[in-house]
Order: sequence, then structure tokens, then C-alpha cells
Amino acid sequence: MTKKINYIYTSIIIISLIFFWLFLIKDGTASKQLDLFFQRCADAFADFTNIVGYSAERDVYNNEVYGFGQKAYPALSYVIAYLFSRMGDTPPLYRDIIYQNQFMVVFFLFLSMQLVILFSVILSGIKAGGVLYRNITAFSIVFSGEMMLLVERGNLFIICIITLSIFVFTIDSKSAFVREMALLCLAISAAFKVIPAVFGVYLIYKKRYKEAIRCTIYGVILFVLPFFFFNGGLSNIGLMFRNMKAFFSEYSDLDGIDFKSLVYQFITVIDPEYSFSELLAGIIRGLGLALSAFLVVIGGLHKRKFELVLTMTIPLLFVPAYSNRYGLLFLIPALICFLNEEKSVKDVVPLIGFIFIFKAVVIDCIVPLYFCGEAILVMYIVILSFIEFGRYLKTKRYFLNK
Repeated sequence: MTKKINYIYTSIIIISLIFFWLFLIKDGTASKQLDLFFQRCADAFADFTNIVGYSAERDVYNNEVYGFGQKAYPALSYVIAYLFSRMGDTPPLYRDIIYQNQFMVVFFLFLSMQLVILFSVILSGIKAGGVLYRNITAFSIVFSGEMMLLVERGNLFIICIITLSIFVFTIDSKSAFVREMALLCLAISAAFKVIPAVFGVYLIYKKRYKEAIRCTIYGVILFVLPFFFFNGGLSNIGLMFRNMKAFFSEYSDLDGIDFKSLVYQFITVIDPEYSFSELLAGIIRGLGLALSAFLVVIGGLHKRKFELVLTMTIPLLFVPAYSNRYGLLFLIPALICFLNEEKSVKDVVPLIGFIFIFKAVVIDCIVPLYFCGEAILVMYIVILSFIEFGRYLKTKRYFLNK
């Protein structure tokens, strides 16, 4: 069953990638497949070129170009962006820096390096199947639809995925040095996006408290120190939170991948004109946060590593008030763990969810397939978590009565 499910996943993803390219080449610039990318590539690589522009004067959190809401991330991302600002002159329209030859070459080398490292990390994490299968599967993930969208944006989120994946794949290594590097990688991931810090509860599940403390120290250092690189030093932390508030007010919070957006997508199938009241939106968001907390608290009850990793991943999707759809790439470690597990009939459910998320070809549906895939995985792990919680309560009651 394990081999069959794994081969089904990889075959369908590869076929979807082939059809993506066939349809793209066939229809050219009119192709539906270009809908995979933000504004059909009209704003390509701007996630990176913009932060390069914001960082060039080393006063990123006070930069007013495009509004404060665009500078709402921890300082580590902007330090990296500043280094690239030295590869070209900052134009009035920041994205135009991509047309400067020196910047373009260095940027594409950097992007290629990230993809090669990601491929290597995924390949090392896949334990099931032969060499050919593992290479094809790693390739299919690196060139999945959401990953191609992330590359088109040029977003440093790739680094976050790489480091989080390294943590998941190596934290149980027999080598003390490798385990320490895993802790450092989780700290780096959290320093980029904060929310991956949730994965630190894995160390709590395993009662590895000293490692949890060291990981926290690494994370605090990597989060705080980069703020000193910019004018104002630690005062930039307060400015970052100010900018985060502005960011959430600027962006629609119903086209992301959080719980509220997920519920909204399925409600509008019944009533396309439906809109949330502010009160109802707040209640549903609260339910999403409560569900995330529940999954984290009882995640340690799961015996399979795939299910444990998935319980820690759902909060990464639900806690941010807004997250782009490529945030679903946080599911890569869970996908690899799933492929490595021994499987039964019930694993057809997450198989379908992963296929819907990682397929490449663009298909018109009433509800986008990546939303369907996310919903399937959420329902799967929530139901299993309640079952495990019920078993835990039943066992505890038995021992108390005895």
C-alpha cells in the first residue's frame, strides 16, 4: 500500500507538470496557466526587488514607499535584501532594478542556489523508494505549482522552508552536532517568519527541555540582532509591529489561506454575494486560533511523525491574519514525512489533499483546488486529533478507576 500511494502521488504531480508546460507552450501569452502567477507575471520578482529598495538606505521601517504596511517583517530578511542593494542603483520604481545586469545575474544565481539546496534537502529527507523515485519526487516538489509561484515572486520564504525542513528531517539524528544544527535552522526559520517557532513544541513533546531552551536562545539572538543593522536599532521592533498593523488593514483577509478565508471560500459556493460581518469574521478567526491551539496542545498524542508534523503545520497557516497561498509550502515537511510512513487505506485522504495543493496545472474549479486540498488535510488531522484525544481520556479514566 505504501509504494502504491507514493507512486500515485508522484505520477499525478509529474503528469500535472507536463500538462502545465504543454498548455503554456500551446497557448503562449494567452495561456490559462499564467494564472498560476501573481497578476500573470506583470509584477515578477517584486517581493524581492521591493525589499531591496526598502532596505537600501538602512531605514527600512520608516520607508514610506508603498506604505508602512509593506515593511512588516523581522529585520533578518531586510539585512539580506540590503546586501543585494549594493549590486545596483536603486531606481524610483524598485522592481526595475531587476533590469540592471549585475543585480539580475547575482539575484538569479542566489535564486538558483536556493532551489538547488531545497532539492538536496528534500532529497535527503525522502527515505522511501529507490534513487530514481526519490529524485523524481524531489524534482516534482521543487517545481510544484505553489513553488513556481514563490519563485515568480522572488520571495525569501524559500529560506524559511529550507531551514524548517532541515529541522524536521534532522532533529532526531544520532549526531549531537547535527541535532544542534537542526535547532539553529529552526531559529533561522523563526527569525524570518516568527510563526515557525511553533515547531519548538516538538522538543517539548519529546521532553528535550535543554534543547528547547538553546533553540529559544538562538531564535532570540537571530531575531533581535539584525535590528541593530538599521537606523534606530531596537526601536525598529516597535516600528515593525506598527507596520504589521498597517499591513493587515491594507490587505484583504479573505483571499489568504487562514481558517476564515477557508470557510469563506466554501460559503461563497452557495452564495457568491455573501460577505462576513465584522463580528462573524472575528468569531471564525477566533475558532481558527482555538483549533490551532488545540492541535498544538495534543499533537504529542500522535504516534506517526507525519500526523505530529501536520498538527504543528496547521497553526502556520491559520495564525497569521493574512498569508499568501504559497504559505501552503509550509506543508513540505509534512508531505515528506507522509511519503516516508507505512500507509493504510485511510492515507488516501491526505494523498488527495497533497495532490490538490502541489499539482502544477491550472484547472478552473468553483473552489480553487489548493483550498480543497487544505480543507481535506485540516479535516483529516482534526478528526484524528479528536480520536487520539478521546483515546487518551479513556486510558486516563481507566487508570484512575483502577
